[in-house]
Amino acid sequence: NLALADFALVYTRDLKPVNPPGRKVVGLPDIVAPPDIPQPESISVDDPGTSLINYRNEPIPLRVRDPNTNAQYADARGNMANVFRSKAENGTVIHGDPYTPLLEVYEGDKIQVRIIQGAQEEQHVFNVHGSKWLHEPNVADSGYYNGQAIGISEHFEFELPPIPAVGNVKGANPDVADFMYSSAGTDNLWDGMWGIMREYKGLRPGLLALPGNSRGEVSTSDPGLRTDFCPSVSPKKTFYVEARLATDLQPGGITYNKEYGLVDPAGIVFIESGNVAAVKAGTKKLEPLILRANAGDCINLQLTNLLPATLPDYPAWNFMPMLVEKFNLNNLKPSNEVSLHPQLLEYDVRTSDGANIGLNDRQTVAPGEKITYRWYAGRVDIDPIDGSRHATPIEYGSVNLTDYGDIMKHGSHGAIGMLIIEPQGAKWSTAANSNAEALVYDPARSAFFKEFAVVYQDDVIMKAPNGNPVRNYLAEEDSEDSGKKAFNYKTEPIWARLGLLNEMSKIDHNTFDHVEDLLNDMNQVNALSSLTHGDPETPIFTAAAGQQVRFRVVQPTGHPRQHAFTVHGHAWYHEAWTDNSTRQWSPGVTPEPQSMTIGSQGGHTARRHWNIILPSAGGSFQQAGDYLIRTQESYQFTDGMWGIFRVKPTCDTACMQQQQLLLSQ
Repeated sequence: NLALADFALVYTRDLKPVNPPGRKVVGLPDIVAPPDIPQPESISVDDPGTSLINYRNEPIPLRVRDPNTNAQYADARGNMANVFRSKAENGTVIHGDPYTPLLEVYEGDKIQVRIIQGAQEEQHVFNVHGSKWLHEPNVADSGYYNGQAIGISEHFEFELPPIPAVGNVKGANPDVADFMYSSAGTDNLWDGMWGIMREYKGLRPGLLALPGNSRGEVSTSDPGLRTDFCPSVSPKKTFYVEARLATDLQPGGITYNKEYGLVDPAGIVFIESGNVAAVKAGTKKLEPLILRANAGDCINLQLTNLLPATLPDYPAWNFMPMLVEKFNLNNLKPSNEVSLHPQLLEYDVRTSDGANIGLNDRQTVAPGEKITYRWYAGRVDIDPIDGSRHATPIEYGSVNLTDYGDIMKHGSHGAIGMLIIEPQGAKWSTAANSNAEALVYDPARSAFFKEFAVVYQDDVIMKAPNGNPVRNYLAEEDSEDSGKKAFNYKTEPIWARLGLLNEMSKIDHNTFDHVEDLLNDMNQVNALSSLTHGDPETPIFTAAAGQQVRFRVVQPTGHPRQHAFTVHGHAWYHEAWTDNSTRQWSPGVTPEPQSMTIGSQGGHTARRHWNIILPSAGGSFQQAGDYLIRTQESYQFTDGMWGIFRVKPTCDTACMQQQQLLLSQ
């Protein structure tokens, strides 16, 4: 039972209020500072205080900051890759367990999680590493999720599958496995809204066993239960991925908009080894890591860190709640370690979670190192009596890949990715210059569909043509709205299209106060017109009228401010799953879902993932034309999160050839 709380009025030991209202903008690097005299409010409009889980928290800045110097610890405690670690493999204490509730379970236990949120107004996504649950516990075809959005006056209950056996693995704790739970947005993690669910093998003093699991463990007849979820007959899928500075691949770093000169010279990217030459040559786009595998695949991902020992960085306008004065993101040195953490898949959290959690093994890699993660694209049920495994391939579709080498800073520099789990046995062909667009053939259903990957970014830091970091709109003082916005390393701000190349408003640079709003006074009637401004640099996805289409929408990391993804002129089923949530609905092949239809998917934020299935490009009447894709909230849409879904009248010659090529493989 977990209660999430916001705007908790907390104080330091000397009774100074933490993050009081009345903050003032002071410019870089500190961005905001507390008021000279705290200003209590009868109604909380300045997001005061901090956030809690069951009246407790474990703030990131207090774990990595040396109170004697107000800077990061110089030892392992200051490395952001270790921020969630309790101990090292040799037993050396790094931070110890968090102060938040330690949820203790035995392997084989059935678990139900109940979460509530009362006041005030913040939004959260509850996430549990290494697990998943049905969107609706009593609806078999509601789909599996690993992130539950929750807001004011809401409650949710969901059931986790029985915790599998620990098994033995060299170097790992043989009888303990730690699963991280959290409110997944960066601001919430910064505030300390995270904790550990600890699984034991065998009875422990003080922890009662469930009646159906009296020994607190499952049979040891199969010692590899927790170590390797992949059935021996599973097809093997191997990826070779590198972490690099974007400047290794193209001049200037990540170019978010070439025309308007918006770049991140300190960008960090994940890239498949086989694509490095093409990106350097300019024949393939630099974009977030986008991988594809089939349901039922045993995935082996080898990650090599090719970053330098010291990462480039610069002060920017993305920031976190002001828990400690003069210690925010700009005062945080980024870690040089990287990782990739997946959702939904089956794996051993102690070795393949892609995050250093609690007592688990170290799973991040430093420069020059490599690691191999092993994941199964499906569900593995383990018989608590004899320990036998039953593997079920699952067509998950969208899966976030998150870098826990530095959960606070790497994502804002572009270290993000996604994995798409296609139908079992499916084949695909990606666009010549991008992995974000593909044609997929599902042989079991004799069906083609176009597939478009959309990766949300809402905490980006970037520089303008004058070399200055791009400011937040109206000198934004709310951390949840700070940072710039993009899809797939591209942004098309309305303010830039209308000629405001650095700021959307006039700012007094002495006081940093908003002086005059410029954007709202401008005529925006043709702001989205390609005839007036040319096509945007954000994604332009193409399909033929009548083609089946799937949008894969993810956000690996970022602020907890929630979005809504909209496709103009189209509607889709909210829960489009079939066969006990193991496959996604295929129009014209499987029965229509018992689900409402929507045209905008809300509740999207960090660690959420969606599969939007459109029966036909061009809507019900299969009309060709340009359809707007956008994030629905006005100020983030204005800041560049939109693109075009371009529907052509027919499947042309190139389209037909691509289909024939897939059929012949």
